[in-house]
Amino acid sequence: MNEHTEEDLQRVINESFGGSKKAYDAAAAESTREIISWQDLVVANTVLPDLKEDGLELVEYYLGYIPDYYDTYPQEAFIRAVVQQYLGGTITQNELFEQAEIHVKHIRNDTMKSHLQEGFDFATYQLYDTHYSQFKDAVSSRLAKFLGYEPNLEHSLKVELLLREYMADDRCYFPDDDMNDLDIYSLSIIKYREILLSKGKQAADNSNFFVSDFLNTV
Repeated sequence: MNEHTEEDLQRVINESFGGSKKAYDAAAAESTREIISWQDLVVANTVLPDLKEDGLELVEYYLGYIPDYYDTYPQEAFIRAVVQQYLGGTITQNELFEQAEIHVKHIRNDTMKSHLQEGFDFATYQLYDTHYSQFKDAVSSRLAKFLGYEPNLEHSLKVELLLREYMADDRCYFPDDDMNDLDIYSLSIIKYREILLSKGKQAADNSNFFVSDFLNTV
């Protein structure tokens, strides 16, 4: 990896965190996934920046949502490089998708690192009955409608608690008959955990994207 200066880092902080080093430090500290290195930030903001949106479009194409930046940054430069190869005519469209899929799976699997626990403690189960309980039935019904079945609570507990919080937020819109990005993210976690708890992490990491499986069943 090329050497980068403190000036490079400060420029990234200025552009991505409004000039606040504290905000950068907080973002890294709060993440329960891999801490963002400033090298990743510099690379993500300096390598083929004109292809940033094209790269993120590929991420959204496979996942149905765009994850938090600390999950996408480590892979963004690689995805942009693949896009550049395609636009330059050195790889085919099929090769573009094949290579991009590898990097997007790394992103998907990083988003799942806070959902690897095999079970939950008693306090978490208690939250299932008390946390924004007015949205309990709405969330359960919504997940069952899109999955086609009622998920096992071992697979969906954290997801249901999170979705209740979003439903309580007036800024979040949940269409009656269509999935939004929060639905897709939640359902992706459930499907990942189903494989994780039955077949193990390697099988879950190698599993299909929820969006591709869903489109093949409708």
